[in-house]
Amino acid sequence: MNKDIGWVVSLWIDTTQEPLNGREEFPYLSWSPYDRVTITEVDKFSRFFETEDVGSWNGTVQRLHLIPLQNGFNWKLGSSSLIDVPGMDENKYGIYGIVTARLKKRVCDIRDLESKACQKISQALEGREVIWQGFHSLGAEDFVGIFLADTIKSLSGAIGTLRQMSMEQDWRKEELFGSICSFCGLNNPNFLGEPEADLIVRLNMKSSELKDNAYDDLQTVLRNKFKAAYKDIAINQLMLGKGCIQVEIPNHPAALSCFDNSDDGIFNGVSSFYKKYVASSRTYWSLKEENGIDPDLVTVGMVEIKEDHAAEAAQMDGIKIPPVSRFIWKEYERMINAKNCLWWKPILQRQYKAYADFVENYIKQGEHEELCSLNNKVQTVLLHINQATAPIYEIPYHNYFILGHIVIF
Repeated sequence: MNKDIGWVVSLWIDTTQEPLNGREEFPYLSWSPYDRVTITEVDKFSRFFETEDVGSWNGTVQRLHLIPLQNGFNWKLGSSSLIDVPGMDENKYGIYGIVTARLKKRVCDIRDLESKACQKISQALEGREVIWQGFHSLGAEDFVGIFLADTIKSLSGAIGTLRQMSMEQDWRKEELFGSICSFCGLNNPNFLGEPEADLIVRLNMKSSELKDNAYDDLQTVLRNKFKAAYKDIAINQLMLGKGCIQVEIPNHPAALSCFDNSDDGIFNGVSSFYKKYVASSRTYWSLKEENGIDPDLVTVGMVEIKEDHAAEAAQMDGIKIPPVSRFIWKEYERMINAKNCLWWKPILQRQYKAYADFVENYIKQGEHEELCSLNNKVQTVLLHINQATAPIYEIPYHNYFILGHIVIF
């Protein structure tokens, strides 16, 4: 596979939208603040900035722009799974985990550090039922890892590896990553297997009047699904908002089937139960804490720190992308999908594509002063549009509405 190929990971959110439609078009759910995940493959730099048609989805979307770090990257986008690994049994690796991390300190050689981190993670995962790939991000993230496993327990252990990673600075060990965010879901929407973890689901009801009916229907469905094991399931009504039901299911082979991308998946937004009763939900997996891995196995060694805290430029197709440009791209994406910018969406989409073309051309031609001037102007325009579309609670001290329209490229 061409190393210059990248991925755009789209994170779809619909928890506050009515009516909740479009879920059937996005079969890969996420147990996180995001509801659905899709991945698009890009084969050249400019395609990172093509705006995707959201179809009937009426929520919001955030995106990760990823470039694979390891040589020989051969993962594909699956037809019946989110990610397909050549030679992989289709019944294996039914759960994915995506981890985004920020370095605790800025380093002089990010490429060297990424290479060392990938090597250490691979060594730490040897012999485990987990496979993974490391990525560089064009966004605010310093490091992104995507893991595939068969159980929540295995996946949790792999993600814990990143949390334990350290570096040596002035002959003492420090945490490598200052912050880590992780979310997981089903790589195969109909994967069946024992999660090796307890399931906790909190259902926020559409209406308090429906809570009693939902409680009765939920009991019936779970009793039929778990048979004798139903006696171990706890269903509690919580005094939160319009009504909330919390379901606690001990580790069981049928637990993952509650998220099937079908009417049988009671905790999946496509099921009739969910559509009828549930406004939003949160899913948690509970595991007993285990001893961590050997700390010496996950240290990247001595790292030279940048004194000026300057950020490293990402690279794609041999093009080094400055951090300011990466920030501007993310801001365009946020605004394009923001409800308050809906009227501006066609203009922002044209600006977004034009800006990406300018950045690519300026960098290839070595016109760094022109790029710096462009970045300053674009940031000013985005600031003006942001302020023009913000709710007004006081008399505005300027009119940015016109300026935002003029500068379209």
